[in-house]
Amino acid sequence: MKEKNMFSNIEIPENPNQESPKKPVESPFSRRSLLKAGLAVAVLYGAGNFKKEWLDYFKDNEGGEDNECLTDEEIANRLENLPKRGPSAGQTEIEEYDQTMVGDTIREQLEKGEKIKLDMSTKKALYTKWEQSYGKRPADCPDEDKLTGRNHLGLLQSMERMQPWIEAMKAEFREVGVPEKFVYLTIPESHFDFDANSRASAGGPYQFTAGTAKGYGLDINRRIDERRDPIKSARACAEHLKYSYERFNNDWDLAFSDYNGGFTNEYEKFRTEKEDRNYQDYLAWREGRLNEFVSRDSYEHKVVEGDDNLAKVADYYKLSVKELSDLNGLVNNQIKIGQTLKLPPTIPVKLFKLRDSLENLNYPEKFYAVLDVIEKEDLGRRFPSSPLKFKLKEIPKIPVSEFLHTVEHREGLFGIAREINAIFKESKSKVELSSLEIQKMIQRQNGIENPKTIRKGQKLKVELPLDSGTSLGRIARENKIPVDKLAELNPAVIDAETELPAGTKIRIPR
Repeated sequence: MKEKNMFSNIEIPENPNQESPKKPVESPFSRRSLLKAGLAVAVLYGAGNFKKEWLDYFKDNEGGEDNECLTDEEIANRLENLPKRGPSAGQTEIEEYDQTMVGDTIREQLEKGEKIKLDMSTKKALYTKWEQSYGKRPADCPDEDKLTGRNHLGLLQSMERMQPWIEAMKAEFREVGVPEKFVYLTIPESHFDFDANSRASAGGPYQFTAGTAKGYGLDINRRIDERRDPIKSARACAEHLKYSYERFNNDWDLAFSDYNGGFTNEYEKFRTEKEDRNYQDYLAWREGRLNEFVSRDSYEHKVVEGDDNLAKVADYYKLSVKELSDLNGLVNNQIKIGQTLKLPPTIPVKLFKLRDSLENLNYPEKFYAVLDVIEKEDLGRRFPSSPLKFKLKEIPKIPVSEFLHTVEHREGLFGIAREINAIFKESKSKVELSSLEIQKMIQRQNGIENPKTIRKGQKLKVELPLDSGTSLGRIARENKIPVDKLAELNPAVIDAETELPAGTKIRIPR
C-alpha cells in the first residue's frame, strides 16, 4: 500500500463542504450548437419519457456505463447519430386530418380544371368544415357523413385536461398582452397533449420545434423539456403570437399563419414594407405560388431510407407500380437511396407534394372554428377552472469537496484521478465515484479534451459532490408524495429519477 506522502502535491481547502461559485455552463442547445445538433435534438426531445432510450443507445454504441457522466454538450454531439423518432400517433392523426380538410377543397378545384382559389369565400367554406368537425354531431346526421362531429370528443377532452392549468395559462397571455382566449390555440395544435410530437419534430401542447423553443426561453436538455410544461409553453406561445402580430402589421390572421408555418417568412421578403402586409394579400400570394406549382408538367421523388421498394413509393402517390416503372424505365421493383424518380402530374401527386403547404392553409380558420364552438356550446362553463394548488421548491446546489492538484513529471490524468479518489473516499460524501468518473470530471471542469495533453506544473481543480443530486423521485419520497402526482405537476421533467440542475423550480402540491 502506498504511503500518504504520495499525495503531498494535492491541496485540500479548509472548508471542503463550502459551495464555491460555479461558472455558468452554456446550454448545449444555444443557437450556435443547434446548427450542429439541432435536428437530432429536435427529434429526440419530441415527446414522452425517453431518458432510458438515449442511455441505452449510448451504452450499446459508445461502450459502457460511463456515459452517465457525459455533459449535456457531449450528449448533444452524440445525439446526431440517434435513430430518428417518429411522430406520435395522436399528432399524426391531427396532421393527416388537417391535410384532408384543406386537401378536399383544393382537390375539388383541381378536378373541375380550375385554378386554386384562396379567396375569402374559399376560406369561409373551410371554416364551416372545421366548425362542423369540432361541433357536436347532430342526432339526424347521416351515417355516411364521417366529418361532422369528428373532432368534438377531442375538443371536450382538451377542455377537461386544461381545467387545472387554464387560469395560470391565461394569466401568461394577459401578462404578455395577448387576448387570453388565444390560449386555446393548443387545441388545434395538439388537443393539449404534452406528449404530442409532429412529423417536423415539434413537441408539447403548443408544438414548438427545439430551435424556436430555445428562442423563446424554454429549456431543453437531457433532464428537462419545457415545451411540455403547459404554463411555460403558454408563455412562449403568447410571446410568439405578439411578435408575429407586430411583425405582420397588427394582423392576427397573419400571426396565426406565422405561428403554424414558415411560409410567412417568404411572404415577408415579398412584401418588404410592413404596412403592405395583410391576410388577404398573403392568401393571394400563396395562391399564385400554389398555381405555379400545380401547373408543372412533371414532379420528382428522391428515394430516402424507408422507401423499401417501388410499390411503397407508388402507394404514396396513388400510382400503379407499372405506371411508375414505365415512366422511369425500370426493369424491376428495386430502388436505392438517393435515386430520383419521375412522377406524373396527377392530382394525387400534386396533393401529396403540397401536404405540408396545405396543412398551413387551415389557419386561422381552424382556430376560429374552435373558439366559436367553445363559445356556442358554453364549454367554459361546462369545464370550469379547477386551479392546481402548489408551492415552488428550488433544487438546491449540491455541496462539493474541492481538490487542487499540480501535475508532476510523467503523471497521467487517470493516476491523478486515482490519487484524488483515495482521499475522496475518506470524506463524508454520500456518493461513490470511480476513478474514471473523476477523470471525466477533471477533464470537464478544466476544459481538457485530450487527457494526454496535461503538462508538468499545470494546476488542476476538481469539485466532487458530497451528496447525490435531487430528483422528483427523491422529493416525492422525502415529502411522502406519490411520484405520479409530482410528475403530473411537473410534466417538463423527463424522468422522475433524473437528477435535476440546481436552481430548477419544482411544483409541490399544497
